[in-house]
Amino acid sequence: MLVSVIIPSYNYREYLEDAVDSVLSQTFKDFEIIIVDDGSKLEVYQFVEEVAQRDERIQLFSHKHRQNKGLSETIQLGINKSKGEWICILEADDLWRHDCLERRIELISQEVSILVNDLNPILMNADSDSWFRGYVPRVMTQLNFRQRKKTPFQVSDLMMWENVFPTFSAVMFRKSLAQRVNWKTPVRGWTDWFVWAQMSQDARVSYCSDKLTHWRLHSDSQNSKKAGLKTYLQEYSYFRKALYDELKKNGRHDSRIVPLRLPSIVPLGRRAFLSVKQIGIKSFLESVFQRLKH
Repeated sequence: MLVSVIIPSYNYREYLEDAVDSVLSQTFKDFEIIIVDDGSKLEVYQFVEEVAQRDERIQLFSHKHRQNKGLSETIQLGINKSKGEWICILEADDLWRHDCLERRIELISQEVSILVNDLNPILMNADSDSWFRGYVPRVMTQLNFRQRKKTPFQVSDLMMWENVFPTFSAVMFRKSLAQRVNWKTPVRGWTDWFVWAQMSQDARVSYCSDKLTHWRLHSDSQNSKKAGLKTYLQEYSYFRKALYDELKKNGRHDSRIVPLRLPSIVPLGRRAFLSVKQIGIKSFLESVFQRLKH
């Protein structure tokens, strides 16, 4: 079974080679690597070209005229060029454990359309990991609870409150599923939540508690580039309304999407309460400051 590994790349020269190596060293060997460059600087692109020549399973693509199109269009280009039934996205600054693909393959079945695994943080530049500790263990606990019966489960209700798949690098999904969703996110920084919320409406999920993904936490990542509090709240409210409209447009009128109609203070309060339970009030306040500072 061929697995297509898509690596979107934008000026991540210092990390890309390690990401590619973590795929090439997988115990599961039936994969292709599709690197999609999103308009990197010329010297970075030339380096990516060199990396792509290292193995015949690696292909390199870029947008027309090597334009910068953003993560959504970059991933879509990779999906369009892929040949596998299953898609994995490995962000260029992340890594996989050597048995990541093997463990994922072991846990899929005919019923499963999405596979999610736990992850381990790699702390860079002396940044705090308080945000990670208040978020990732909490959502992974929810997924682990639903996996307790050892059968595929749904997360469509959870996705209405927050994104419970923290990073693209921890997810594998069927290509057919990816081709049915709208990738044009209303807020650039929440591409993953917008896509997962749509995918999860009908898909069944399998969860692996092994920490198969190593997630770099550093100040240059898209995840760290958050706006001030006022802008954040405006974008958050706008995003939730746009997501509701997208799901409703596709025939979702049931109770699963009702939380998106609630005032933003409700889901934010819920997240704050759960985070405080997870890491305590001091660490929670530190994580809020870390996420919202300029």
